[in-house]
Amino acid sequence: MSRFVKKYVGACIECAYAKNNCATREGLLHPIAKVEIPFHSLHVDHLGPFVKSNRGFTYLLVIVDGFTKFCFLKPVRNTNTQNVVRVLEDIFSTFRNPDRLISDRGSCLTSHSFKRFCLDRGIKHVLNAVASPGSNGQVERYNRTILDSLKAFSIKHGEKEWDKNLGKIQRGLNNTIQKTIGRKPSEVMFGTSMNSEFNPMLNDATSNANSSNNEDLDVIRRS
Repeated sequence: MSRFVKKYVGACIECAYAKNNCATREGLLHPIAKVEIPFHSLHVDHLGPFVKSNRGFTYLLVIVDGFTKFCFLKPVRNTNTQNVVRVLEDIFSTFRNPDRLISDRGSCLTSHSFKRFCLDRGIKHVLNAVASPGSNGQVERYNRTILDSLKAFSIKHGEKEWDKNLGKIQRGLNNTIQKTIGRKPSEVMFGTSMNSEFNPMLNDATSNANSSNNEDLDVIRRS
């Protein structure tokens, strides 16, 4: 079955055209030391500008949890501090305030109001060195995959519909096994995989598989 799935995915015309499958050598990344606690460290970055969508969005705010690799993809109309704060407050209210926030030196993230936002919540804001995106490698690596996926979707659905496909891309990233942790980000974050979006009949099989992996997930969290 795994061979069939690889062959089926490899035959996708849109993906073959849009995604960079060349084995190019990349520069060295300089990741910040990881703390093995979910939502301890979040990596934040803006992606864009894109073609203005039919709903008025031109940028994408990407947030990645450093430990679980769980990501959030939120469309925004611009890169103003107000939009960044609104998105982060929504995520923090569902999960918790992180101990550390890593970002580049964009003006919206170095403004007085954003500094106050972090200070009021006890968040340590770590800024990258100038012209060194590799120091925020967690989110930079996701950005490349997101761009490839958006390009593939745009071929089929149109470039002004890019924001409508973000949920599918986010779901795919969070339910794909990460080589660095050997698990799906959703498994490490929640202790279980998300239900299948495309075939609900697979949910029972997924549930049975998850029950046999609970002990392994406990080991990952404690390690």
